[in-house]
Amino acid sequence: MAVVRTASTTINDEDDNPRPLKRQRGAPSPSLSPTASPASTSAFPLATAPDKPLQLQLQRLPPARLLLALPALVLHPRTHKLHLRSIALAQHALRRCLALATLEPSEECRAWSGLAELGVMWLDACDGEGNISEVEGALTKALLLSQKHPSLRLYTPHLTLLSARLAQTYQANPKFAAHTLKRLLASLSRPAPSQTYPAHVLFSAHLGLVHSYWCAAEEDAATCTGNGNGNAKGKAKASGAVQKCLSALEDMRTAAAAALGPTNAVVLLALVVRLQLLVRHGMWADVPGALDDAEQAFEFEGGPETPPVLRVQMLMLGVVFHTYAGDAEKAGERLRVLHALLDTGVLGHAKEDGVIEIPFPDAAAPPLRIHATPPRVMHALAFLLSAVAKRDAVGRAPKKGVFARAGLGLREFAMGVGEMIGMTMGGEGRRESERRATRKERIKADLLGEVVAISIMRSEFIQAQSTLDTLVAHTRTHHLFPAYAARIALMHAQLAHAKGEAERAVRCYRVAGWVASGSAGAGAGEIHEGQGEREKDEWVRAAARAGEVWVRLGMVRRRRDDGDVASEMEELRTLAKVVVEECEGLGGTLMAVAEVLRACLGEEFVAAKQHLRRALDLATRAQDNHLRALVLALVAAHYLHTAREHAMAVLGTCGQLAAGLGAVRAGAGVGNAPLRLWVGERVVELHRWAGEGAMAERQERVNERVREACRGGAGVGVGVGVGEGGP
Repeated sequence: MAVVRTASTTINDEDDNPRPLKRQRGAPSPSLSPTASPASTSAFPLATAPDKPLQLQLQRLPPARLLLALPALVLHPRTHKLHLRSIALAQHALRRCLALATLEPSEECRAWSGLAELGVMWLDACDGEGNISEVEGALTKALLLSQKHPSLRLYTPHLTLLSARLAQTYQANPKFAAHTLKRLLASLSRPAPSQTYPAHVLFSAHLGLVHSYWCAAEEDAATCTGNGNGNAKGKAKASGAVQKCLSALEDMRTAAAAALGPTNAVVLLALVVRLQLLVRHGMWADVPGALDDAEQAFEFEGGPETPPVLRVQMLMLGVVFHTYAGDAEKAGERLRVLHALLDTGVLGHAKEDGVIEIPFPDAAAPPLRIHATPPRVMHALAFLLSAVAKRDAVGRAPKKGVFARAGLGLREFAMGVGEMIGMTMGGEGRRESERRATRKERIKADLLGEVVAISIMRSEFIQAQSTLDTLVAHTRTHHLFPAYAARIALMHAQLAHAKGEAERAVRCYRVAGWVASGSAGAGAGEIHEGQGEREKDEWVRAAARAGEVWVRLGMVRRRRDDGDVASEMEELRTLAKVVVEECEGLGGTLMAVAEVLRACLGEEFVAAKQHLRRALDLATRAQDNHLRALVLALVAAHYLHTAREHAMAVLGTCGQLAAGLGAVRAGAGVGNAPLRLWVGERVVELHRWAGEGAMAERQERVNERVREACRGGAGVGVGVGVGEGGP
């Protein structure tokens, strides 16, 4: 029978069913439970009773230290929606810190420096709207403290860079910024024996000076672009600013080689930036040497571990140059390496905002952090660059169209501008967010332009018109139409030219040339703020004027039996001389166009053949089969009456290229119908002259099918070589 125990009864050690030891409840110690009785205390002993009670030994932080540490705890990234609020809270903490009565010089200098940094961050986020005088005052006080106390000397370079950035970006005083940075570099390059600075401090100053000169060169280039009447003077200004930037880059490269070795990541960075500068400002004569230096440095055995972004940008610049020069083989080699590199996912670990780290040989040294192109933009640029570099329009699926359409299928281009601003808009400022979104929209517009170009070359006129309408709507929606107006007018002209609408083609060519010249005049003031800027484009202007000469020459050829056209031909020769001079020095494609114009408007038969031979070499080297087919037709026309066998061989090659300009699947389509019809008619003539009636009849049946395609709207072009008798 169970025994009922009262609370005062002690536990019998001989209990039949004792509580397990791990579940026994120990009584609190007398110090923690003053009401516990001695009996209960002895009845429920603690398993591990400490000799002393557990107490947390926390020390109260000084207010200055707490307030100085607060900004690092509350700040949000630039893309966070509460970024501005976190900056305001951090500024409030530092102002409270500066209001304290007892501050060490190091704490006061740190507080003023932080207040200046936060002020610049606020200006960046609010597009320059902020208290600039407060930032300037904080910089002044922090600099005075850092120069007064030797232990705070490491603050001086950082504060000087911040002051130069403030003057350059928000006070419109680039001369002061450059002078400040040059003085800083002089002090860093020849420090006192007791004053040595980390490597990232020295090269941050070098990059700051390069950036200052780069901005000056951009402003001069914009002035040159907008001034239609002072080209020579504008170029002289731009070249002066560019030369200063190149000199600063060379100083940076020399300092890096002396401090870190002949080949290191900073040297590679200087080489890539130099190459970008030369390409950006059209100094093509200096690009080959700079490109060779960069490629040799990147391929140096035992070289440093460089950020993949630098290698990708170097490859892209190489593709741009060789495409401009018309060397498809060299451009293709670099393009294959670029795609192989991107396919490995080397940009997958890069930060979304484009910040990369340039390491130093000393692993313990802090890296040099710089802003580069974000990975998403790099992938979009790779598609655009591939579409531009691929010139061959012949085949079932030309790579030019494949890359352009694949680029348009990227996720970035599937969303609207509002969504992209929402992704990037946090505390970085609406202007910065819109700039990022506009950059993506410009890439999309360029990709649409490549789709229009390949569609026109392949006589896919419905697709070309539809894509061109999409391009117009896209540029108007995102306020980019003034910047693309010249190119859009040129595309309209080329489409009308390919469809045989001669009068419309001439009008559109003239409009494109006028807009691309950037001349002031009627309509020049119609561009409103926020709608982009009318850009002077020498390439579009030269192409438009060459197209106008081309169409008018074809129209004269068609009217040659109606009356005297000698005066109009003389006018065209005069205009063509000016156009040829404009085309020279603007790349391999326009150089080939200039040679064709020389051949067609020249008066010497032998000289015309030489010009066509040079044009054919340029088109073949660039793998531009669309232009190559036209040149072959002109070459064949010169040999119809002198070397018929050679003419037949050339016509055969030309006919194959013309058939491939529009082939979707085997045996379908006629390709470039006007060119195929002209080639077929010449082949019939050669067969009849040779007495081959059966072959002439067979070719005539093929010509009838192509003629029906021309009547059905497959494209009736006008220009040299399309007339009945050739040139």
